Amino acid sequence: MALIISEPQTRKLIDMAQAVAQVDKMFRDRAAGKMRSVPRRRLKGSEKQLNMMAAWHQDSDLICLRSYAAEANTFTLYHGRKGGI
Repeated sequence: MALIISEPQTRKLIDMAQAVAQVDKMFRDRAAGKMRSVPRRRLKGSEKQLNMMAAWHQDSDLICLRSYAAEANTFTLYHGRKGGI
């Protein structure tokens, strides 16, 4: 089941200081080998293109897929062992 979170809802869940701290942690974890990712892929359509990125984080065992085309932007999370979230 999809859970769609708007920008105002996101701001209620995490503030800028917390977001910056999490980004810092992600870069440190990446340097420590706790993350894996695949290069961005692009699929050209007739007028727009779909951009796709994916990464896995060891501590949470989550796989994140981000895809976007123009203003449409989707993040999907999967559990590393179970598959679904």
